[in-house]
Amino acid sequence: MIQTSPILPATASPLQRQIDACHDAGGGEVLIPPGRHVTGSLVLKSNVHLRLAPGAVLAGSTDIADYTDKNVPLFIDAVGGERGHALVFAQEARNIGISGPGVIDGNGLAFAGNKHRPMLLRFVRCTGLRIREITLKDSAAWVQHYLDCEDVLIDGISVDSKHCSNNDGINLDGCRRVTVANCRIDSKDDAITLKTTTAAACRDIAITNCTLTTECNGIKLGTESKGAFRNITISNIALGRVRLCGIEILSVDGAEIDTVNISNIVMDQVGGAFFIRLGQRGLNETIARPGCVRNVSITNVTAFIYDDLPADRINPRWEVANGARSPSSIMGLPGYPVENVYLANIAIHHIGTGTAEDITRPVEEKPAEYPQWERWGPLPAWGLYARHARSVIGRDLRFRLQALDARPCIHTEDVEGLALHDTQEPR
Repeated sequence: MIQTSPILPATASPLQRQIDACHDAGGGEVLIPPGRHVTGSLVLKSNVHLRLAPGAVLAGSTDIADYTDKNVPLFIDAVGGERGHALVFAQEARNIGISGPGVIDGNGLAFAGNKHRPMLLRFVRCTGLRIREITLKDSAAWVQHYLDCEDVLIDGISVDSKHCSNNDGINLDGCRRVTVANCRIDSKDDAITLKTTTAAACRDIAITNCTLTTECNGIKLGTESKGAFRNITISNIALGRVRLCGIEILSVDGAEIDTVNISNIVMDQVGGAFFIRLGQRGLNETIARPGCVRNVSITNVTAFIYDDLPADRINPRWEVANGARSPSSIMGLPGYPVENVYLANIAIHHIGTGTAEDITRPVEEKPAEYPQWERWGPLPAWGLYARHARSVIGRDLRFRLQALDARPCIHTEDVEGLALHDTQEPR
Protein backbone atom coordinates (compact mmCIF):
# COMPACT_ATOMS: atom_id res chain seq x y z
CA MET A 1 0.00 0.00 0.00
CA ILE A 2 1.38 3.41 -0.96
CA GLN A 3 1.62 5.75 1.98
CA THR A 4 1.59 9.56 1.85
CA SER A 5 3.67 11.37 4.45
CA PRO A 6 2.28 14.56 6.01
CA ILE A 7 3.50 17.95 4.83
CA LEU A 8 6.12 19.19 7.24
CA PRO A 9 8.74 21.98 7.10
CA ALA A 10 12.16 20.53 6.39
CA THR A 11 13.47 21.45 9.85
CA ALA A 12 10.74 19.34 11.44
CA SER A 13 10.51 16.50 8.93
CA PRO A 14 11.61 12.97 9.76
CA LEU A 15 13.52 12.89 6.48
CA GLN A 16 15.61 15.93 7.43
CA ARG A 17 16.33 14.35 10.80
CA GLN A 18 17.53 11.20 9.02
CA ILE A 19 19.83 13.28 6.81
CA ASP A 20 21.22 15.11 9.87
CA ALA A 21 21.76 11.87 11.77
CA CYS A 22 23.48 10.23 8.80
CA HIS A 23 25.81 13.20 8.47
CA ASP A 24 26.57 13.26 12.21
CA ALA A 25 27.45 9.55 12.08
CA GLY A 26 30.02 10.14 9.34
CA GLY A 27 27.85 9.70 6.26
CA GLY A 28 26.05 7.02 4.30
CA GLU A 29 22.79 6.48 2.44
CA VAL A 30 19.33 7.72 3.37
CA LEU A 31 16.69 5.62 1.62
CA ILE A 32 13.29 7.08 0.73
CA PRO A 33 10.88 4.15 0.54
CA PRO A 34 8.01 3.67 -1.91
CA GLY A 35 5.14 6.14 -1.49
CA ARG A 36 4.58 9.85 -1.91
CA HIS A 37 6.48 11.94 0.63
CA VAL A 38 5.60 15.65 0.75
CA THR A 39 8.04 18.07 2.33
CA GLY A 40 9.46 21.57 2.27
CA SER A 41 13.15 22.26 1.64
CA LEU A 42 15.61 19.55 2.57
CA VAL A 43 19.25 20.39 3.28
CA LEU A 44 21.67 17.72 2.06
CA LYS A 45 24.91 17.53 4.05
CA SER A 46 28.43 16.22 3.45
CA ASN A 47 28.89 12.49 2.86
CA VAL A 48 25.15 11.84 2.63
CA HIS A 49 23.61 10.13 -0.38
CA LEU A 50 19.84 10.36 -0.87
CA ARG A 51 18.38 7.36 -2.67
CA LEU A 52 14.77 7.08 -3.87
CA ALA A 53 13.54 3.51 -4.07
CA PRO A 54 11.35 2.30 -6.96
CA GLY A 55 7.92 3.82 -6.44
CA ALA A 56 9.21 6.60 -4.18
CA VAL A 57 8.11 10.16 -4.93
CA LEU A 58 9.64 13.08 -3.06
CA ALA A 59 7.11 15.85 -3.62
CA GLY A 60 7.52 19.53 -2.88
CA SER A 61 5.09 21.29 -0.57
CA THR A 62 2.75 23.71 -2.33
CA ASP A 63 3.22 26.31 0.44
CA ILE A 64 6.00 28.80 -0.34
CA ALA A 65 6.52 29.29 3.42
CA ASP A 66 8.12 25.84 3.47
CA TYR A 67 10.97 27.13 1.27
CA THR A 68 12.13 30.17 3.22
CA ASP A 69 15.32 29.09 5.01
CA LYS A 70 17.11 32.37 5.76
CA ASN A 71 20.51 30.71 5.18
CA VAL A 72 19.82 30.15 1.47
CA PRO A 73 21.58 32.73 -0.74
CA LEU A 74 19.08 34.40 -3.10
CA PHE A 75 19.63 36.19 -6.41
CA ILE A 76 17.67 37.93 -9.15
CA ASP A 77 17.73 36.02 -12.42
CA ALA A 78 17.90 37.50 -15.93
CA VAL A 79 14.11 37.84 -16.16
CA GLY A 80 13.76 39.61 -12.81
CA GLY A 81 12.60 36.70 -10.66
CA GLU A 82 13.96 36.13 -7.15
CA ARG A 83 15.53 32.69 -7.04
CA GLY A 84 17.47 30.51 -4.68
CA HIS A 85 15.16 28.32 -2.65
CA ALA A 86 14.89 24.68 -3.65
CA LEU A 87 13.27 21.43 -2.64
CA VAL A 88 16.73 19.86 -2.13
CA PHE A 89 19.53 22.28 -1.25
CA ALA A 90 23.17 22.00 -0.23
CA GLN A 91 25.87 24.58 0.37
CA GLU A 92 29.60 23.93 0.75
CA ALA A 93 28.99 20.20 1.13
CA ARG A 94 31.31 17.45 -0.06
CA ASN A 95 30.70 13.95 -1.38
CA ILE A 96 26.93 14.10 -1.73
CA GLY A 97 24.50 12.51 -4.13
CA ILE A 98 20.97 11.73 -5.20
CA SER A 99 19.99 8.62 -7.13
CA GLY A 100 16.90 6.90 -8.39
CA PRO A 101 14.93 5.18 -9.71
CA GLY A 102 12.35 7.23 -7.83
CA VAL A 103 10.91 10.66 -8.69
CA ILE A 104 11.34 14.18 -7.34
CA ASP A 105 8.20 16.21 -8.11
CA GLY A 106 8.22 19.99 -7.64
CA ASN A 107 4.45 20.56 -7.92
CA GLY A 108 5.41 23.56 -10.05
CA LEU A 109 1.94 24.64 -11.10
CA ALA A 110 1.16 25.59 -7.50
CA PHE A 111 3.64 28.49 -7.80
CA ALA A 112 2.55 29.99 -11.11
CA GLY A 113 2.99 33.76 -10.97
CA ASN A 114 4.97 33.70 -7.70
CA LYS A 115 8.32 35.53 -7.99
CA HIS A 116 9.77 33.29 -5.26
CA ARG A 117 9.23 30.06 -7.19
CA PRO A 118 11.52 27.31 -5.82
CA MET A 119 13.84 25.11 -7.85
CA LEU A 120 13.98 21.35 -7.52
CA LEU A 121 17.70 20.96 -6.83
CA ARG A 122 20.24 23.64 -5.92
CA PHE A 123 23.87 23.15 -4.95
CA VAL A 124 26.17 26.05 -4.01
CA ARG A 125 29.97 25.66 -3.78
CA CYS A 126 29.74 21.89 -3.41
CA THR A 127 32.43 19.35 -4.35
CA GLY A 128 31.98 15.74 -5.38
CA LEU A 129 28.34 15.63 -6.54
CA ARG A 130 26.73 12.53 -8.02
CA ILE A 131 23.22 12.79 -9.48
CA ARG A 132 22.19 9.49 -11.10
CA GLU A 133 19.14 7.84 -12.64
CA ILE A 134 16.60 10.05 -10.92
CA THR A 135 13.48 11.47 -12.58
CA LEU A 136 12.94 15.20 -11.98
CA LYS A 137 9.46 16.48 -12.64
CA ASP A 138 7.49 19.76 -12.80
CA SER A 139 9.85 22.28 -11.26
CA ALA A 140 8.44 25.73 -10.47
CA ALA A 141 11.71 27.39 -11.61
CA TRP A 142 15.10 26.07 -12.79
CA VAL A 143 15.04 22.31 -12.42
CA GLN A 144 18.68 22.14 -11.30
CA HIS A 145 21.16 24.87 -10.38
CA TYR A 146 24.80 24.00 -9.76
CA LEU A 147 26.62 27.17 -8.65
CA ASP A 148 30.41 27.29 -8.29
CA CYS A 149 30.60 23.51 -7.87
CA GLU A 150 33.44 21.12 -8.69
CA ASP A 151 33.71 17.47 -9.67
CA VAL A 152 30.10 16.90 -10.70
CA LEU A 153 28.59 13.88 -12.44
CA ILE A 154 25.01 14.01 -13.76
CA ASP A 155 24.33 10.63 -15.35
CA GLY A 156 21.24 8.88 -16.66
CA ILE A 157 18.63 11.29 -15.28
CA SER A 158 15.28 12.18 -16.82
CA VAL A 159 13.73 15.65 -16.69
CA ASP A 160 10.06 16.26 -17.50
CA SER A 161 9.26 19.88 -16.66
CA LYS A 162 7.00 21.79 -19.03
CA HIS A 163 4.41 23.54 -16.87
CA CYS A 164 6.19 26.70 -15.65
CA SER A 165 8.40 29.30 -17.33
CA ASN A 166 12.13 29.73 -16.63
CA ASN A 167 12.52 26.05 -15.79
CA ASP A 168 15.78 25.17 -17.56
CA GLY A 169 16.52 21.46 -17.41
CA ILE A 170 20.11 21.80 -16.15
CA ASN A 171 21.95 24.99 -15.20
CA LEU A 172 25.70 24.73 -14.69
CA ASP A 173 26.74 28.10 -13.28
CA GLY A 174 30.46 28.74 -12.88
CA CYS A 175 31.27 25.03 -12.39
CA ARG A 176 34.47 23.06 -13.01
CA ARG A 177 35.11 19.44 -13.98
CA VAL A 178 31.58 18.42 -14.85
CA THR A 179 30.25 15.49 -16.87
CA VAL A 180 26.64 15.36 -18.06
CA ALA A 181 25.90 12.05 -19.78
CA ASN A 182 23.04 9.82 -20.89
CA CYS A 183 20.29 12.23 -19.89
CA ARG A 184 16.82 12.78 -21.31
CA ILE A 185 15.40 16.28 -20.92
CA ASP A 186 12.01 17.67 -21.94
CA SER A 187 11.67 21.22 -20.60
CA LYS A 188 9.73 24.38 -21.28
CA ASP A 189 12.86 26.55 -21.04
CA ASP A 190 16.41 25.81 -22.25
CA ALA A 191 17.33 22.16 -21.89
CA ILE A 192 20.98 22.50 -20.82
CA THR A 193 22.52 25.88 -20.00
CA LEU A 194 26.04 26.82 -18.99
CA LYS A 195 26.15 30.27 -17.45
CA THR A 196 28.32 32.42 -15.24
CA THR A 197 26.25 34.67 -13.01
CA THR A 198 29.42 35.44 -11.01
CA ALA A 199 33.12 35.65 -11.85
CA ALA A 200 33.50 31.89 -11.34
CA ALA A 201 34.37 30.20 -14.64
CA CYS A 202 32.67 27.30 -16.38
CA ARG A 203 35.54 25.09 -17.44
CA ASP A 204 36.43 21.48 -18.24
CA ILE A 205 32.85 20.43 -18.93
CA ALA A 206 31.72 17.48 -21.07
CA ILE A 207 28.12 16.94 -22.21
CA THR A 208 27.46 13.73 -24.12
CA ASN A 209 24.87 11.15 -25.17
CA CYS A 210 21.79 13.21 -24.31
CA THR A 211 18.34 13.53 -25.87
CA LEU A 212 16.78 17.00 -25.61
CA THR A 213 13.36 18.49 -26.31
CA THR A 214 12.48 22.05 -25.35
CA GLU A 215 10.30 25.04 -26.10
CA CYS A 216 13.41 27.26 -26.03
CA ASN A 217 17.05 26.40 -26.85
CA GLY A 218 18.72 23.01 -26.77
CA ILE A 219 22.19 23.73 -25.37
CA LYS A 220 23.27 27.27 -24.50
CA LEU A 221 26.46 28.90 -23.22
CA GLY A 222 25.27 32.21 -21.67
CA THR A 223 23.11 34.26 -21.50
CA GLU A 224 24.51 35.35 -18.11
CA SER A 225 28.21 35.53 -18.92
CA LYS A 226 30.33 37.32 -16.31
CA GLY A 227 32.94 34.60 -15.81
CA ALA A 228 34.84 32.69 -18.47
CA PHE A 229 33.86 29.54 -20.39
CA ARG A 230 36.85 27.33 -21.25
CA ASN A 231 37.37 23.79 -22.50
CA ILE A 232 33.77 22.82 -23.19
CA THR A 233 33.01 19.61 -25.11
CA ILE A 234 29.52 18.74 -26.39
CA SER A 235 29.04 15.52 -28.35
CA ASN A 236 26.53 12.89 -29.44
CA ILE A 237 23.37 14.89 -28.83
CA ALA A 238 19.92 14.31 -30.34
CA LEU A 239 17.69 17.41 -30.38
CA GLY A 240 14.05 17.12 -31.37
CA ARG A 241 11.20 19.63 -31.39
CA VAL A 242 13.27 22.63 -30.28
CA ARG A 243 11.37 25.87 -30.83
CA LEU A 244 14.41 28.14 -30.88
CA CYS A 245 18.05 27.27 -31.61
CA GLY A 246 19.77 23.94 -31.25
CA ILE A 247 23.04 25.41 -29.95
CA GLU A 248 23.84 28.96 -28.80
CA ILE A 249 27.22 30.35 -27.70
CA LEU A 250 26.78 33.78 -26.15
CA SER A 251 29.12 36.23 -24.43
CA VAL A 252 27.28 39.47 -23.63
CA ASP A 253 28.42 40.35 -20.10
CA GLY A 254 32.18 40.50 -20.62
CA ALA A 255 33.03 36.78 -20.56
CA GLU A 256 35.88 35.10 -22.39
CA ILE A 257 34.62 32.04 -24.26
CA ASP A 258 37.58 29.98 -25.45
CA THR A 259 37.86 26.43 -26.80
CA VAL A 260 34.40 24.98 -27.37
CA ASN A 261 34.22 21.72 -29.34
CA ILE A 262 30.81 20.53 -30.56
CA SER A 263 30.42 17.34 -32.60
CA ASN A 264 28.00 14.63 -33.69
CA ILE A 265 24.74 16.50 -33.28
CA VAL A 266 21.41 15.60 -34.88
CA MET A 267 18.61 18.19 -34.83
CA ASP A 268 15.08 17.53 -36.03
CA GLN A 269 12.36 20.21 -36.02
CA VAL A 270 14.51 23.02 -34.65
CA GLY A 271 14.07 26.75 -35.19
CA GLY A 272 17.74 27.24 -36.04
CA ALA A 273 20.92 25.19 -35.98
CA PHE A 274 23.46 27.42 -34.20
CA PHE A 275 24.04 31.01 -33.10
CA ILE A 276 27.39 32.46 -31.96
CA ARG A 277 27.16 35.94 -30.47
CA LEU A 278 29.58 38.43 -28.92
CA GLY A 279 27.55 41.32 -27.49
CA GLN A 280 27.85 44.10 -24.96
CA ARG A 281 24.90 43.91 -22.58
CA GLY A 282 26.79 44.08 -19.27
CA LEU A 283 24.04 42.80 -16.98
CA ASN A 284 24.22 44.64 -13.63
CA GLU A 285 27.57 46.19 -14.62
CA THR A 286 28.30 49.92 -14.28
CA ILE A 287 30.18 49.87 -17.60
CA ALA A 288 29.30 47.25 -20.20
CA ARG A 289 32.38 45.75 -21.84
CA PRO A 290 32.61 43.15 -24.57
CA GLY A 291 34.43 39.94 -23.83
CA CYS A 292 35.59 37.54 -26.54
CA VAL A 293 34.50 34.39 -28.34
CA ARG A 294 37.23 32.33 -30.00
CA ASN A 295 38.30 28.83 -30.93
CA VAL A 296 34.90 27.28 -31.57
CA SER A 297 34.62 24.03 -33.53
CA ILE A 298 31.27 22.67 -34.77
CA THR A 299 31.48 19.42 -36.75
CA ASN A 300 29.28 16.55 -37.90
CA VAL A 301 25.89 18.22 -37.56
CA THR A 302 22.62 17.50 -39.36
CA ALA A 303 19.77 19.94 -38.76
CA PHE A 304 16.22 20.03 -40.10
CA ILE A 305 14.68 23.47 -39.59
CA TYR A 306 11.01 23.05 -38.73
CA ASP A 307 8.13 23.88 -40.99
CA ASP A 308 5.51 23.65 -38.23
CA LEU A 309 6.00 22.43 -34.70
CA PRO A 310 3.31 20.21 -33.22
CA ALA A 311 0.49 22.14 -31.55
CA ASP A 312 1.50 21.02 -28.07
CA ARG A 313 4.87 22.77 -28.47
CA ILE A 314 3.51 26.11 -29.62
CA ASN A 315 2.52 28.98 -27.35
CA PRO A 316 0.18 31.41 -29.17
CA ARG A 317 2.18 34.35 -27.75
CA TRP A 318 5.26 33.32 -29.71
CA GLU A 319 6.05 34.83 -33.08
CA VAL A 320 8.05 32.20 -34.91
CA ALA A 321 7.91 33.52 -38.46
CA ASN A 322 11.00 35.73 -38.20
CA GLY A 323 12.97 33.08 -36.39
CA ALA A 324 12.08 30.35 -38.84
CA ARG A 325 13.50 32.52 -41.63
CA SER A 326 16.77 33.25 -39.81
CA PRO A 327 19.95 31.38 -40.71
CA SER A 328 22.64 30.02 -38.48
CA SER A 329 24.68 33.05 -37.49
CA ILE A 330 28.07 34.23 -36.26
CA MET A 331 27.75 37.79 -34.98
CA GLY A 332 30.45 39.85 -33.28
CA LEU A 333 30.71 43.61 -32.78
CA PRO A 334 32.60 46.28 -34.72
CA GLY A 335 36.20 46.03 -33.52
CA TYR A 336 35.45 42.89 -31.49
CA PRO A 337 35.21 39.97 -33.89
CA VAL A 338 34.33 36.39 -33.11
CA GLU A 339 37.60 34.57 -33.83
CA ASN A 340 38.65 31.17 -35.13
CA VAL A 341 35.45 29.32 -35.95
CA TYR A 342 35.75 25.94 -37.64
CA LEU A 343 32.67 24.38 -39.28
CA ALA A 344 32.88 20.96 -40.92
CA ASN A 345 30.54 18.28 -42.25
CA ILE A 346 27.39 20.25 -41.54
CA ALA A 347 24.09 19.66 -43.34
CA ILE A 348 21.25 22.16 -42.82
CA HIS A 349 17.81 21.66 -44.34
CA HIS A 350 16.02 25.00 -44.19
CA ILE A 351 12.37 25.86 -44.84
CA GLY A 352 13.16 28.90 -47.02
CA THR A 353 10.44 31.50 -47.83
CA GLY A 354 12.75 34.51 -47.45
CA THR A 355 11.96 37.53 -49.64
CA ALA A 356 13.93 39.99 -51.73
CA GLU A 357 13.19 42.65 -49.12
CA ASP A 358 15.11 40.62 -46.56
CA ILE A 359 18.29 41.07 -48.61
CA THR A 360 18.32 44.86 -48.34
CA ARG A 361 16.78 45.25 -44.91
CA PRO A 362 19.36 46.88 -42.57
CA VAL A 363 20.63 44.58 -39.84
CA GLU A 364 21.07 46.54 -36.61
CA GLU A 365 24.06 45.90 -34.35
CA LYS A 366 21.95 45.77 -31.15
CA PRO A 367 24.98 45.35 -28.84
CA ALA A 368 22.89 45.26 -25.65
CA GLU A 369 20.03 43.16 -27.06
CA TYR A 370 19.10 39.95 -25.28
CA PRO A 371 21.06 37.49 -27.43
CA GLN A 372 18.34 35.35 -28.95
CA TRP A 373 19.06 34.43 -32.53
CA GLU A 374 15.67 35.30 -33.99
CA ARG A 375 15.61 38.83 -32.52
CA TRP A 376 17.47 40.23 -35.51
CA GLY A 377 14.62 39.15 -37.75
CA PRO A 378 15.00 37.72 -41.25
CA LEU A 379 18.65 38.19 -42.21
CA PRO A 380 20.05 38.67 -45.74
CA ALA A 381 20.89 34.95 -46.07
CA TRP A 382 19.05 31.74 -45.31
CA GLY A 383 21.90 29.29 -44.68
CA LEU A 384 24.73 31.11 -42.90
CA TYR A 385 25.18 34.74 -41.87
CA ALA A 386 28.50 36.01 -40.49
CA ARG A 387 29.35 39.54 -39.41
CA HIS A 388 32.35 40.93 -37.50
CA ALA A 389 34.35 37.72 -37.47
CA ARG A 390 37.92 36.67 -38.12
CA SER A 391 39.17 33.34 -39.43
CA VAL A 392 36.02 31.41 -40.26
CA ILE A 393 36.77 28.11 -41.97
CA GLY A 394 34.06 25.85 -43.38
CA ARG A 395 34.54 22.41 -44.94
CA ASP A 396 31.88 20.22 -46.49
CA LEU A 397 28.93 22.46 -45.69
CA ARG A 398 25.69 21.33 -47.33
CA PHE A 399 22.58 23.50 -47.47
CA ARG A 400 19.16 22.46 -48.75
CA LEU A 401 15.86 24.32 -49.14
CA GLN A 402 12.32 23.02 -48.69
CA ALA A 403 10.84 26.02 -50.52
CA LEU A 404 12.10 28.88 -52.65
CA ASP A 405 14.06 31.65 -50.94
CA ALA A 406 15.05 34.91 -52.62
CA ARG A 407 18.12 35.40 -50.44
CA PRO A 408 21.59 33.97 -51.04
CA CYS A 409 22.58 30.96 -49.01
CA ILE A 410 25.58 32.67 -47.39
CA HIS A 411 26.13 36.35 -46.58
CA THR A 412 29.14 37.86 -44.80
CA GLU A 413 30.03 41.36 -43.61
CA ASP A 414 33.32 42.46 -42.07
CA VAL A 415 34.72 38.91 -42.05
CA GLU A 416 38.49 38.58 -42.35
CA GLY A 417 39.99 35.24 -43.29
CA LEU A 418 36.90 33.47 -44.61
CA ALA A 419 37.61 30.11 -46.28
CA LEU A 420 34.81 27.80 -47.43
CA HIS A 421 35.76 24.46 -48.97
CA ASP A 422 33.40 21.97 -50.67
CA THR A 423 30.31 23.98 -49.83
CA GLN A 424 27.13 22.78 -51.56
CA GLU A 425 24.23 25.18 -52.12
CA PRO A 426 20.98 24.82 -54.09
CA ARG A 427 21.27 26.07 -57.65
